Amino acid sequence: VDGRTWKGSATISAKGDVSLVREDEVAAPWVKEQLESMVLHRLARPQGKAPVVRFADEERDHPLGRLLAFEGGTFASSYRVKDRQLVVVNRSLGKLNMTITVLDNDMNADKKYLPRSYTVQYWDALKGNLQRSETIQNRWTRLGSWDLPTQLTLTTASVLGQGVKTMTFSEHRLLK
Repeated sequence: VDGRTWKGSATISAKGDVSLVREDEVAAPWVKEQLESMVLHRLARPQGKAPVVRFADEERDHPLGRLLAFEGGTFASSYRVKDRQLVVVNRSLGKLNMTITVLDNDMNADKKYLPRSYTVQYWDALKGNLQRSETIQNRWTRLGSWDLPTQLTLTTASVLGQGVKTMTFSEHRLLK
C-alpha cells in the first residue's frame, strides 16, 4: 500500500464475511474494504420486486451504449449497456457523484463478464468538480467453478498526488 508491503491471509465465508490474519493497521482496512466490495458485487441477492428500468434518452448509438435509468433506489443509478455488458455506472452518493467506466472485461468459463480494468471518477455533487480519479485493474484465476482474484491494482489521482495500492493473491483454497 503506497510502498508499504504487507502479507497475511484472508478468509471469505459462504455468507460473504471477510476476515484477515496478520492485520496491519495501515494496510488492513484497505485490504478488507476491497475484498468486501468484491464479495458484495458477486454474492447472490435475494429475489424480490423487480426494479423499474427505463431508457433515459433516445440516443441508441452512443459509443458507450444505451443509457438506462433505475426508478427509485438508494443511489439514483443510471447505466450504459453495450453488447450485453455494463459499460458505465453512475451513482449519487450524497455530496459526491460517482461514475464507473469499464475499459476491459474478461469472459469466464460460464460466459459471464469479469471486470479487468475500469476507471472511477468522483465528482462534487453541487459544483461538479472532479475530486479524484481511480483506475482499477483486476486479474482472475479459476478454481473449480469459482473465479477468484489473483491481483488488484488501484491507482488514485487527486489534488494530493498519485497513489498506488496492489494486492496479489496466491495459494487459493476453497473451504469445505
